Order: sequence, then C-alpha cells, then structure tokens
Amino acid sequence: MATQGPMSSKARGKRKAEPIQIPKHVIHPGPSEDGNGETSTSNNRLAALTKPRASEQGKRRVAEIPDTKGKSLKGRNVGKLANLMTMPMDIFFEITSKLHPVDILQLGRVSKHFRSIFMTRRAKHIWVAARSNVPALPDCPPDLDEPQYANLLFEHNCLACGKQRANLVDYMLRLRFCKPCLTENVSRGSTLLKRFGKKTDPVVYTLLPRSSVKLPTSQAPPESRLNDGNNAYYQPEFNKIVAQFLACEMNKDEREHFVSERQELSSQIMQSGVDLLRWHNDSRINKDEQQRQRAANRKASIEEKLEELGWDESSFPTWREWSHRYEWDKLLEQPRELTPRIWNAIQPKLEAIIRAVQEQRDRQNLATRKASRIEEFWRIYEAFLVNNYSTYLDRILMPRVFDASKLPSVITLIEEDEATIPVTQERLESILEDFSREAEEHKQAIKEDLLRVLGKSNFPTDGSLKESRDISPSADDADSLFLLPSSFFSCQNRLQHSTSCHHLRRYPEILDEVHVRERAWATSPVKYDHQTGKVAQYVLQALGLKADITQTELDALDGRFFCLCGKPGLRPMDFGDITNHLLTENQWFDSMQGGIQVENESFVINNDHDLKGSKPLITVLSQEEIAGVDVSSGVRLVIEPSCYCNLCYKARSRHHWLLSKSLAEHHMRAKHSKELEDGDTVSRSELHM
Repeated sequence: MATQGPMSSKARGKRKAEPIQIPKHVIHPGPSEDGNGETSTSNNRLAALTKPRASEQGKRRVAEIPDTKGKSLKGRNVGKLANLMTMPMDIFFEITSKLHPVDILQLGRVSKHFRSIFMTRRAKHIWVAARSNVPALPDCPPDLDEPQYANLLFEHNCLACGKQRANLVDYMLRLRFCKPCLTENVSRGSTLLKRFGKKTDPVVYTLLPRSSVKLPTSQAPPESRLNDGNNAYYQPEFNKIVAQFLACEMNKDEREHFVSERQELSSQIMQSGVDLLRWHNDSRINKDEQQRQRAANRKASIEEKLEELGWDESSFPTWREWSHRYEWDKLLEQPRELTPRIWNAIQPKLEAIIRAVQEQRDRQNLATRKASRIEEFWRIYEAFLVNNYSTYLDRILMPRVFDASKLPSVITLIEEDEATIPVTQERLESILEDFSREAEEHKQAIKEDLLRVLGKSNFPTDGSLKESRDISPSADDADSLFLLPSSFFSCQNRLQHSTSCHHLRRYPEILDEVHVRERAWATSPVKYDHQTGKVAQYVLQALGLKADITQTELDALDGRFFCLCGKPGLRPMDFGDITNHLLTENQWFDSMQGGIQVENESFVINNDHDLKGSKPLITVLSQEEIAGVDVSSGVRLVIEPSCYCNLCYKARSRHHWLLSKSLAEHHMRAKHSKELEDGDTVSRSELHM
C-alpha cells in the first residue's frame, strides 16, 4: 500500500474531522490479557469466533464518538477521579472491591493504564470481589472471561451493531443482540446446514449450544443431545464446529472423541445458561419487589409529612379526580426513598394538587346542592301554578320549570348561602313581585321569538297568496298577528312523528307541544311553513270567508269544516284541522312526485286535494248536515286488519301509509284511479320479509 506524503498545514486546516467509530472492545469485549500483555484465548469460546455481522439496519444505526482530542472537557465531574492515578494500589484495590462488575468494566475502558490493570488475569480477584457485591450471581462460566461475563449481564449494547438497549439476551449462546442483528446472526439449524451438503451427519446439531431466544424448545432440558435442525444456532460457531467435524470425519476415533467432548461442553454451556436465566428472572423479581417497597416507603413518608402539615387522607385525590390523581401518583409512587431534597422539591406541587382537588370538590358539592334546591323549586312551582292559575292558557303562558329556574330572582333564591337553604313555599312567596315581573318579560321574549319565526318565513298578512312581508319582532300589533287565520306553527319533527307533531297549533297552544314543553324554551322545535299560510288562505277563499276574519268568528265555525274527499272515518273539523288535512295531503303528493322510483307508464298518482283544481274540496256543514255524517266508520277502522299500498311502496318505500281495508279501497280510487285488486296491498309481515 502506497504511503501518502506529508500534508501541508493549509490542507490540514481544510480537512474535515472524520468520525471515530465505536472501539471494538466497547461493542464486543475481547479476551483478557495475561501478565505480559499478551492475549490469552484458552477456554475462551467467543474469542475464537468471528465477530457477528451487523444487520443493514444496525449498520445505519452505529453510533459515532466525536473526536475530543486536544479539546478541553467541560462538566462538574471533570477531573474528580484524577487522584486514582497516583493512589497506592492496595487502597485502590480496596476501593474497586466495593464496586459493581459493570463499574470495573467501564473503568477498564477509561485508559490504557486502567485496561492494563483490569483486563488481565492478575485482576481476577478484583472481578471476583465485584461479583460478590451482586446477590446470588453465579460464578463466571469457564467459556467466558470476567469482562465478557460482566458485559453480557450488565451492559445493554448489541454485540453486532452497538445499539443501546438491546434486550434480546441469549444466555445459552452468551450473546446480546437487537432484533435485526439476532435475525442476521442466529438461524435455524437446517438452514445453516444446507451449505455443507445434504449428506452431513445431523449429529453436528448436538455439538454446540442451541438458542434459548430464537426457536426455543419448550420444556426441553439443557441437553445438547436433544438438539436438532429445528433449533437455532449462532452462525459463526455453527460454521466453525461443522468444519472441525468434517475435518475429522475420516478418523473414527478422533471423530468420536470430538463429538463426545463437544456434546459434554455444549451441555455444560446450556446448563449454565439456564442457571443465568434463572438468576436473571429472580433478580428481576427481587428488583421489582424492592422498587415496590421503596415506592411504598416513599408514599408513606410523604403522607406522614402531609399530615404533619395539617392535611388528612380525605383531602388526597381519589380516582374520581383522575386528572389530579394522575399527577399525584407520579409524585408519590416512585421507586426512590424520600430525601429532604426531594421533599423540598415536591411539597409545593403536592399542596397545589390538594388545593385544586378541594376547589373541584367544592364546585361539585355546590352543584349537587343547587340540583337539590332546583328539584325542591320544581315541586313547589308546579303546585304554585295549579293553585294560582286556574285556566289552561294561563298556565302554559307561564315559564316552564326549566325556564323559571333560570330567572334571576329564582337563581338568587336557589343560590342563597351557597345553596344550603331549602326552597319552601314561604321563600317563593317572598320573591313573587320580582318573579312576576321576570315572568312577563319571559312571555314577551317568547312572543318576539315566535314573531321572528314568522318573519323568517315571509308570513303573509294581507290575505294574498302572492304578496308577503317580514314581521318585525317589535311590532305593536303582535297579538293581532298571532290571531290571523294563517298564523299556524308546527313541530319541526312533523314528518318523523305520528302523534301531536302532525297538528297545527297557534300561539300560545304551540307552547304546550310535547317537544316544546319538555325542555327549556328554544325556537328550534318550532316551525312555520309558508305552505301552511297558503293552505289557510285557500280555505278562506274557497269558503267565501273574508281574509281578515277574526279568531272569534273562526271559533264560531269550529266543528263545521268538512273535506269532500270521501275518506272513510273523516269527521267535521275546526279551521286548524281542515288546514292541516289539506296540507298533509299535498305534502304527501309532493313527496311522492319528487321520489318515484318505478318506470311504469301504467302507474298513476293523483292529487285529489289539489288546491289549484276546479273541483271544490271543502265545505262548511250546517248543524243538520253534521248530524248526518257517519262517524261510526272511524270506529270500524280500528279493528280492521292493516296493510300497506304495494304500489306506493314500490314507487317510493319511505312514503307509504298504514291502511285498513276501507282506507285501501278509497286510497286506490283517489290516488291511483283504480279499484282495489289482489296484490295491490301488502301486510306488515310481507313488507319486511
């Protein structure tokens, strides 16, 4: 190899410092040196093998040590161990005998001087003394030297790539790897044997220890004679042992001696590996128990000190205060004994948590007391409405209990003295003046909200079907606007529910609608449909009634409005019912027209309540005509078996009605211009098959 000439100072100044790789002895400690500084390989199994290969992933992960040569070191501990270099050896050895084996291993890596002291067979007494500081640690196996033994047990670097925290330790193979490097260097025996040919005697599997981490044999004793091709082996060792076996294969006596010797040695290695694994597990259990005990001692000491400061156990956070309990446990349940320094650091944090918990509990207790006071108020308020407001309209105009409990005077009543005073009839009567004033304000607010609902829908007020104007919530004639014929409200859930949601209601009856009265007041359940106004105006025009008819005049006609559609069971209605009937029929037709899913020219759908048609739809019955209406048909409909229109179901399955036989006959004639035939209806059970 050609040598390079001296580099100029200018060139040296421009050259970048190259990273220094981790020294070999840090990653894979070599054998000990004898007294003359020469390496001894006798009985050293790993030293006689090639270095394990780092996986591709491991190669990218190899750490680099920065070049600090010529640079001043910084840190509070720099130079504190300088006196070790000049200390008398007997004192030095006495100190090192108190150390842990991993401390001796790291001292041997500090300098060449320390390496010459600790990495020799003369220092065995130091290692033995250090091992005696580890409870129940087995003696060093004969196939390892002391530094290798300490590195295997107490270091955490991968022997191939140097990755930190490599936790895959194979005590039978005496190796520690990360997962990629384990896969790279430890393989199934049958796979490794292929390179030596199919005729190679399988007895070679019994000549070396098997892996206890990769492809372990469950419950198998540590006996090498039980090894086979399904076990995993260390590749460098496998290749070496098989090569030695093949070299003596022709000499029977030599081969038998080699096989016997290797099987006995491998069994001893595997047995010591089992002992090491048992020690490892026991030490982990002992360590965990010690940590739990230290954590318990720490917790008891902290709680004792807190009690000395005046805090009792009931003030500590429970799992109900989980956010505070999490921070609390982080400070208490640590495996470190409590020291004065630690106590001074955590005391302010602990007391802050206790105060936060107390504040949270105070808020929760206040909320609980408020809930109790509100419940008491509700019972008294409901009795108050019954006793003081005799008519239905008067009661529904008053604030509901949800709203009444939020009035300022009631809030003051409930929260007086931190909500510790029960709500009584006498206390309610003491705030009646303020309560009555606030209730009137609440009524006016509801009116304004409903007027906004009308205004957003372009409520028609002049009797015209075309012209309309917005309603101002501040209009002086608000009450008169609510009395107009077309000022009907409905529930937003009209199309989803089949009970009271289908009824049109005026103000204030809308306040008693189920979805309005069972919650605090809000306009979200209330709806005004401009189609309702159009239908109402149609009813007035069709019957020759004046557009500005008063509510009193309409009330006089209640029970006389009648639809001429001929639907069985139909009764005389009031103005709201006839409007709702026409509106429902037209909405059904529009929904069917907008979603017909069949392509059949013979399918007919009629609007027998077309407001623009020439055929009269409604009338006002006289008292004599009312008496002639057959209302008993509605009773018969209840006991008739129910069915669905099969034509409507096929056309648009979401918009079909439950029909009796009488209604089905009428439905076919009115909606489909045909007589009822077999197959036109379907039962509930057939519909869901």
